[in-house]
Amino acid sequence: MKKLFIGALALSLGFGLFACSNKTTTKKTTTTKGDATSCFTTSKTTKNTTTAATTKEKENVKILTPAGTPLMAIGGLIGSDGVTIESVNGPELIKTEIVKDDYDMIIAPLTMGATLSIAEKTTYQLDTVLTTNNTYIISKGTTTLTNISDLVGKKLIAYGQNNTADIALKNALIKNEIDINDIDITYEADVATATSTFMSGSDFDYCLTAEPQITNLKVKKGANLNTLDLSKYMSSTVYQAGIFVNPKANQTRCDEVINEIKENVDYLNENPSEYASKVVDKNAFFTNLGVEALTACIPNANLVFIKAKENKTLINAYFEELNAANPNILKGMVTDEFYR
Repeated sequence: MKKLFIGALALSLGFGLFACSNKTTTKKTTTTKGDATSCFTTSKTTKNTTTAATTKEKENVKILTPAGTPLMAIGGLIGSDGVTIESVNGPELIKTEIVKDDYDMIIAPLTMGATLSIAEKTTYQLDTVLTTNNTYIISKGTTTLTNISDLVGKKLIAYGQNNTADIALKNALIKNEIDINDIDITYEADVATATSTFMSGSDFDYCLTAEPQITNLKVKKGANLNTLDLSKYMSSTVYQAGIFVNPKANQTRCDEVINEIKENVDYLNENPSEYASKVVDKNAFFTNLGVEALTACIPNANLVFIKAKENKTLINAYFEELNAANPNILKGMVTDEFYR
């Protein structure tokens, strides 16, 4: 009888192991932390059933961001489970995509998002501000730069015409009663091109630029630069780039990723050197900068995490300042629907 029982038990186990490879009779659970695939079976006639924790695959969140400080703000998420990050130079592709539904989240200039929202050309909503006050004028060491009035009668190379940095420049000029026509301005599509063009020749006296470009020039090129912070010439904070969320995306997953971004921003501000070492090989933009320049630029990059809806009074004040300076910048005022 004992032999019969053992034989039956062995036969039962044999069927159980065979069933693990049979898709029609078992459930298969795949864990994302290893290569092994586990298979568990239960029996209705057994009181002591064994349960196993399953790892649910995260729904992918697709993010589009400009290179530069916005990419720095989310760089730690590159390669994370359930997150795809694409970066581009300049604002033009951002503007093209924010009127479509191809991305779950887009990091874009606030003025761009506001303008398109006012014109009812985008349904993306602003969730979080990631960059502020990262707008500077630089000159080479021999060219005086102590006040915004130094730009009068000079040649300036700038970038992103009619986008955030350019708007901040124009607003600062107006606030200080300087006629923009008194400055010879040439525009490039993006900050990297404007800065490299400025450094490669003597055609321009000044350059509108941002971090990490400035620190990169100082650390890697040994450049002797004078720097003027444009935000000091405006009465409100310059709210630059923010996370815009597609209302058609999975909102719960977007919230999870936004929380990860918050943790990333907190970490990079508290540990610039460690953060630079972790992300330097994750993207060509970081690799080209290198650990030293990345580390040095973080304190001046003004990377923040400001929930937009909770701070809409301050953001609206910035928009109102822009409208007062030039009604054609935004061509209206955002509604509550602009905020997520």
